[in-house]
Amino acid sequence: FLSAGQQRKYSEQLEGLQAGDVVVAYLNKYGYVGIGVVEQPPVCVKEFRYRGKELKQFKLLQPNIYDNADDACNSEYLVKVRWKKTLDAEKAKWKVKAGLFTTRLVRASLASQTKTLRFLEFEFGIRFKDLKRE
Repeated sequence: FLSAGQQRKYSEQLEGLQAGDVVVAYLNKYGYVGIGVVEQPPVCVKEFRYRGKELKQFKLLQPNIYDNADDACNSEYLVKVRWKKTLDAEKAKWKVKAGLFTTRLVRASLASQTKTLRFLEFEFGIRFKDLKRE
């Protein structure tokens, strides 16, 4: 999954994601760590299920994901993603001074970022055109 929240200004950026959308995960200070396809639009962390179970039943790297879970405005919101390829932070893909796109926003379009798209396709061995057909 992808998540954003703890303040409405972050979680609302996920609202435009729909099933079938291609997403790319960027981890600040590391680089690109995943490419996947959205399976379900965002839901509050309390409503999200993984393999039919609440996330509380799993050991998570982010233990405070349930902070503000009872506050719809400040809850964490999660988007279910079918990941095509993921990497650990230490293996993230990035090239310094190569003109690659990055942003501090939770969600941004790469549609006009040709150089970054080519970089991602090469590094992840994935063609975006093929993902959109699935």
